[in-house]
Amino acid sequence: VDVSQNFFEETKGAIYHANDHFASSPPPDCDPATTDSYVHIFKHVYLHRNKANAKDCIDMCFGLALKFDWGTHTRLALMALTYMMDKMGGKQIRDLVVQPKFEKKATIDEDARKAGYRFIREHGLQANNVNQFMEWSSPHSTTIHAEDKIAKTLEYWPFTLKSMTGWFFDGILVHMLGSISQHGITWIGKTRTGKSLGSKTVAFCQSKYEIEQADRDALSPAIVTAKHLDFFKSEPASKFKPAIFDDDMLQKMDASFLKAFLNPSEEDATVWARYSSAYFEQGAGRQACNNPYDQECDKDMYRKMQASGIWEIKHENFVKLIQQSFASIDETEDMDAILARTHMIIITDFGIYWRLASSSKNDVKFVSWQQDEPKDLLAPAEKPISAYKKNPHRHSPPESFQQDMIWSLEVLHFFTAYSRGKPSRGRSQFVDEACFRHTTTTTTNRTPHTR
Repeated sequence: VDVSQNFFEETKGAIYHANDHFASSPPPDCDPATTDSYVHIFKHVYLHRNKANAKDCIDMCFGLALKFDWGTHTRLALMALTYMMDKMGGKQIRDLVVQPKFEKKATIDEDARKAGYRFIREHGLQANNVNQFMEWSSPHSTTIHAEDKIAKTLEYWPFTLKSMTGWFFDGILVHMLGSISQHGITWIGKTRTGKSLGSKTVAFCQSKYEIEQADRDALSPAIVTAKHLDFFKSEPASKFKPAIFDDDMLQKMDASFLKAFLNPSEEDATVWARYSSAYFEQGAGRQACNNPYDQECDKDMYRKMQASGIWEIKHENFVKLIQQSFASIDETEDMDAILARTHMIIITDFGIYWRLASSSKNDVKFVSWQQDEPKDLLAPAEKPISAYKKNPHRHSPPESFQQDMIWSLEVLHFFTAYSRGKPSRGRSQFVDEACFRHTTTTTTNRTPHTR
């Protein structure tokens, strides 16, 4: 048989009379005087997962139509069909698609894998005890077409602790700064009142403080923010990079996540996330921001405090106030465990409720908004700095930023040493030592409602 291009085209087009190789003897009932040429044609049509009426299939056939019952053992049935065709004899051309039963998935090129390992050995870091490898690998493995799907790292923040309003910083925040490495801070309440700003400011100052304490001059102050737990898997928090769960769905998180995330002092804070787990380093600062709170409860408590002149609320009323942000917590013991791990700052229409992390069920203190002042934790004089968001890449910190940052670091150093029972040693770098001594003295004596 001359297997040429014409041979295949004639066969494909069923032009068998042009190919003498397939000539067959006429059937017995044929006129002996006929001059027609005959060929035997066997066509197998496989209707793969296509439903068609059997009558229509038979009408399309010329000659004898056969239907093969494959049964449940298709492999044996296919062997039987092949055997039948072999027994038919003659010259046959079979156009069959041969493919394996299970296709092997494409794997990474072994040469590319080896090249990647070689690049890491030659250019990568030798240690990963403080998350150095993640910091190094992210810019090397990410391209403009494949952006990281991890928590967002912020490396620029123009605010310091001095940017807060004085009454909030002196009366509330200073009580929490000394233990931010042992307890988280949860900010709940009204939007556009400074929750995110306050959390990021504290976190940036903490990052700068930890970097200086560890003499890691090569690192830049930074924080990681995310709105879902999954994004903390590839960008875990560290002592030098605090984590903020900002504008998240706190009310949908279960107790195990909240207890692990809001407890920086825990030795093994590993929580479940889809496909893997998120890990949080011990001592890494963690904060959470959320909006829902019980506004009706807030109104009722404020009326009672006005009538009594006692600016505190009962513990059970405080739990009711924040319950909307912890809607997934069903057990009382789980709620008590969360409150023992995190400081609470609740910003409402009437003022701020604040509570230090504790297992006790003491009354919760309240500070009302000052009259004729905006309901915002950011000092009015610092408002123009917020314009940096219009063009953050070209924004420069205010002239007093370095001086204010030194002041903020000294504040953290003082309260951290005080909370650990260690005296603050060395010459102070405060811009105004007398002013700071006055601030720390009046802080402990001032009652929340007198200011």
